[in-house]
Order: sequence, then structure tokens, then C-alpha cells
Amino acid sequence: CDDMVAEKNQTAISEHFIRGRKLSGIEGLGCSSIYLAQMYFEIPKTVRGQCDVIIVVKVPSIVKLQRMLAEYSCGEDKKSLQKLYNYCCVNSEFGEFLLVNMRGKREEMFRKNYDEYLNIADF
Repeated sequence: CDDMVAEKNQTAISEHFIRGRKLSGIEGLGCSSIYLAQMYFEIPKTVRGQCDVIIVVKVPSIVKLQRMLAEYSCGEDKKSLQKLYNYCCVNSEFGEFLLVNMRGKREEMFRKNYDEYLNIADF
């Protein structure tokens, strides 16, 4: 399925995200999960709360973008996060994105695409 939000019953998916994450600390039992959706706020909060990494492409509404970035702010201010997003997604090539790694060190938390690490202090 290319958009999991379309699934009416999210219980099994939520359980998978919770259990898979808890097993990641046990050698050989970890589970990495990907939840693909076009409508971020339709993703169950349970699933969003279990995510370590989020990839953001162009967001159609500034209000939705600000709400999304607030959930993954990593303690950074809204203006800097908005500038990061603009650098990565606005006036960019098709397919470029902002990657937020919640478990990364501060200098590895934000990236443009997979390979360009961004220092938020520069924004």
C-alpha cells in the first residue's frame, strides 16, 4: 500500500510500531518500520510518537508545516526550522526533502536528502 492512512483499522499497525521499537534493544529482534503517508496528521499519534526519523517533502500549508515541525523540533526554534525546511524543500528539485533524525547527535539531526548534514546554527 503506498499510503497507509487509507487503512481504516490502524490497531495492528500501531501495535507493530510499538512492539517493533521495544524489541530493537534486544539483539537480533529489532524491527525497522516505514509508514508512508501523504497526510501527516492522519497518521495515528501512536505511530508518529514511535518514529525516530521523519522525511518531509513539500507541505501544502504553512500551518500544517509548523504543526509538523513542532512535533519534531528537537528543541530548536520555529524560525530556524522553517529556514531549514525552505532550504531543503522550497525552490528545490523534485524529490528533495528535509530529514529529521530524532536519535542523532545535534550536528547529525537535520539533513537535506540523505547526504547533506545541516547545522541548524547556520539557519
